[in-house]
Amino acid sequence: LDIGDIYVLSRHRYEVVLENHGEVDADYRMLHVAPEVAKCFTFSPVEGHIASGEQLAVVLELLPDTPGPFSEVFEWVLEGQPAPLPLTIKGRIIGPSFHFSVGAVEFGAVALGSAIEQELELHNTSDIPMRYTLRSLHAAKLTELAATPASGTLLPHRMTRLAICFCSRTPQHFEGSVVVDVEGIGEGVLALPVTATNVLPALVAVEPELAYGDVFRHNPTERTLVIRNDSPLPAEFEVLEQRDADQRSIALLEATPRRAIIRPHGTASVAVTVTAARLGP
Repeated sequence: LDIGDIYVLSRHRYEVVLENHGEVDADYRMLHVAPEVAKCFTFSPVEGHIASGEQLAVVLELLPDTPGPFSEVFEWVLEGQPAPLPLTIKGRIIGPSFHFSVGAVEFGAVALGSAIEQELELHNTSDIPMRYTLRSLHAAKLTELAATPASGTLLPHRMTRLAICFCSRTPQHFEGSVVVDVEGIGEGVLALPVTATNVLPALVAVEPELAYGDVFRHNPTERTLVIRNDSPLPAEFEVLEQRDADQRSIALLEATPRRAIIRPHGTASVAVTVTAARLGP
């Protein structure tokens, strides 16, 4: 019995006919099979009585659990027959067929430290559901690459929407991939290449110097620092804390906001407050 291609982890039902060509009735029974085979192949009935000239339908239920070709021989013993009656069942177990809606994700130039994402679809083109997990493969430090949602069950001939998210704080040309693990099939069954080039946007201060003039001791004085982003990418900046003890003994500097994102070719205003701690320049 050649059953051709069948899907893994899906139940299949077939019938074979056992016929008594002898002139007398006979008892029959199926010989024992190995446990690893028995868990996938189930026959009913496996023993009984068959009259002379009678045809008996034997039902085979098959639940394959491992992809690949197979050929199994099952044997029945009929009373009065000198040798067992063999039945060879062969075929090929295949997994679900699926694909992404794009062949690769190419983010192009990405601002350092900025998160970016691209939406796409995962299609199940087979007749069986598939339980999948998505994970990233890359060797870059300070880099985040992830798929959302990261796992799920995709029904036959359905699709689901995904988002591939990328963020890196290292200047680099990035090449990685998001791979699909399928339950019952294997790991890394399908890979989606992901590329990006991390760029550090150019930020400049509109006024390179803030002049406070004369200030009173312990009296906060504020000036505005305007930062301009001359690049076509969004840029994130952070004003570092004043950690030098000698400088803090002269005056305290505070910036609000300390961190922000500037849109492409845009500006951001930062309020810088000086509080003098002692007299003098």
